[in-house]
Amino acid sequence: NNTARTAYFGLCESHFRYGLLVWGGTSKKNMERVLILQKRGIRILANLQQWESCRNAFKELKIMYIRDTILYADNKWPLRNNNIHSYPTRHASHFVTPRHRLTLSE
Repeated sequence: NNTARTAYFGLCESHFRYGLLVWGGTSKKNMERVLILQKRGIRILANLQQWESCRNAFKELKIMYIRDTILYADNKWPLRNNNIHSYPTRHASHFVTPRHRLTLSE
């Protein structure tokens, strides 16, 4: 089980994450194609037939669907100045760097 999960992350998930920026904003039809590829990989690793549901295999292997991965990545993006307030400022696209006063925290 652990070997199958490691194989999935090495062979499939790495490609999904690499193309996440492209697939994250694509059409619903293209997202379904990526989801079908993900399900195919899960079925191979879980030794399921083509017509069998792979929903339990996702839970057993503790793997997120590609849609959930996109939502997770979207929530984890670094904070930018345009997220702090809605004013159109000159530095709205710059990243927010946390300020600290001690050299110990650098």
